[in-house]
Amino acid sequence: MRLSQITGSPTFRASAVNAVAVIPLLSSDRNGFDDPTTHSSKSFDSFLSSLHRHNDINRNRNYGDDVKQLASDLNNTRNEPIVVVIPNFNLTRPGDWKYNETPLQNFHWGHGCQRLRFFDGRPYHSRLAHDRLINHELTRNWIDLCPSRRTGALIGILNVRDCPDQSTLERAIQEWHQWAERYSTPPYEVTAHGRDVDRDIVVPRLFVFDSFHESFVTNPNVDLQNATEKLKSNCLVAFPPVDEERSQIMELHVNVVVNDLAVAIFQELEEKIRESDALMAASGLVKQGGRTATDSGPQQTVARTGFFGRSSTSSSGAPNSNTEEDTPRGSGELSIEKLVAVVGPNSKLATARHSGSKNNNNNDLTRSASIVIKLENASSNNNKKSLAKTASRRTLSAVKAQLLTPLDEFWDYSELSPKDSHEMMKREVARREKFAADFSLLAGSPLDAYERYTKAADLCKTTSPDPLWYASALEGCAAAHIAMADIGGFNVDEYLESSFQLPEEIMACALVTSSGKEKTISKNGSNHNSKDNHKQNMPQIVLALCEDALDVTSRHPKLACFHSELLLKLAWYTAELENVHLRCQWGLGGGECYGGEPNSDKRRWGVGDTFEFS
Repeated sequence: MRLSQITGSPTFRASAVNAVAVIPLLSSDRNGFDDPTTHSSKSFDSFLSSLHRHNDINRNRNYGDDVKQLASDLNNTRNEPIVVVIPNFNLTRPGDWKYNETPLQNFHWGHGCQRLRFFDGRPYHSRLAHDRLINHELTRNWIDLCPSRRTGALIGILNVRDCPDQSTLERAIQEWHQWAERYSTPPYEVTAHGRDVDRDIVVPRLFVFDSFHESFVTNPNVDLQNATEKLKSNCLVAFPPVDEERSQIMELHVNVVVNDLAVAIFQELEEKIRESDALMAASGLVKQGGRTATDSGPQQTVARTGFFGRSSTSSSGAPNSNTEEDTPRGSGELSIEKLVAVVGPNSKLATARHSGSKNNNNNDLTRSASIVIKLENASSNNNKKSLAKTASRRTLSAVKAQLLTPLDEFWDYSELSPKDSHEMMKREVARREKFAADFSLLAGSPLDAYERYTKAADLCKTTSPDPLWYASALEGCAAAHIAMADIGGFNVDEYLESSFQLPEEIMACALVTSSGKEKTISKNGSNHNSKDNHKQNMPQIVLALCEDALDVTSRHPKLACFHSELLLKLAWYTAELENVHLRCQWGLGGGECYGGEPNSDKRRWGVGDTFEFS
């Protein structure tokens, strides 16, 4: 039987949500069939129900929905994955974490949110689990290109009343370790070529229920402390009794452990970005911090100036150490104009900006042609002869694990000539930039993701033509913009306000219906009826980026699954979010969005110049 090569219910949001598998331990019989009568199975159901209630409370705060209506929806979605939105201001910032040391220049603990998708981790109970554990063609083979298909954390649910003796308790912990290993997806280099590279380890958590129950406390044959002494202190979490009298305590406890898990996953993602940046810096093709060797301009100026003029220097011009440590560094001026340089010459974005610029179009045509030729010849690359065995030690040590897909050959850098190894290194640097962008998006920093995606797309298009990764970077740009609208973040709403506006037709109708207002606006010099040259509406950007990506994925039979998946994502976007984004109502669009701080006077969709017209 051939398994599907397309993820279940594909959406752009999946690229920005971390997956968390939840497993009931000691809940299978000797034949491998599930046993729903165990105490761990019942605790598993109780935990998921608590997550639903926790999520309902957050949605109520975010949207002001009727709690009764949300409760009625609970029965219809009990078997579906649960997406929990955790505002960053609810999280406890790690004590040793500093803004001037993180690779995420636009992340702030007081803005934006983290999103976790909890799902039943048993492979025949949910599509997410099946895709990750059974369908290796979908996940392991493309894990380097699509890190969002990984699993961020694994939670084992254990009720100690299922452990009559010490051996049963140790068997439960061993089962938990086995599940964690199964969900720790290795890089494709390990899957396809057997290379000795570190696995992508999940964040493990063992939730223990009824550890204070009388039948367990008085049992002399079980010693929980002895069985778990080798575990890290934050891996083991004891839960209070589950009953109606202690329901409020349970809700508070779920809130604490979910917040702690979100921070742990964030730190793991941040470390992966830092490792990827270090590998790029070691290659010699980029400077420290991810800037390419061809970048110009002082880096210090960008870091201190920040985004939209938010300065981290004092009025005298001297650096303020307290401010630099307590606020994000920010990026240089980001805008949708950056997309013009990375899309193809026939893109709607390019034609709108460069009509009449013949030289630029010719250069773009040359670069696009090289991408197409490379893609069409990808299937014949397997017949190449072995290259000369002369590679520098610096190049060999710079890349410890190559980012690969089933379309790539694996080359040992010791078997390549200096020229060929340099070309391969340029390809690796471009892929690493896109790889770090994927993790930035999962870490809840869409501005950082957008900046890295655009840089990766430019590198994949110019320095080392890499068609599949180029198309994936363009799709990432679209996903980053959708994530900006969904979750916000540091300087995100300012970027959205400066880049997008309502369609001209809507603005014209609004001005016509407001009598006498058009003349007043025109006198003040802010006539919204005339479209700003640099502003677009978001659906136009998303569609233009995806059209360029679809043009690439349509050229190779092995990319048919990515082509079909992107079409399904566009269909979902058109049905669910396009109308909301046309009205520039950021933070609306279902329970997976973040509308801003609940105590603020206005929600995210009610702030900005376009609000008066929407």
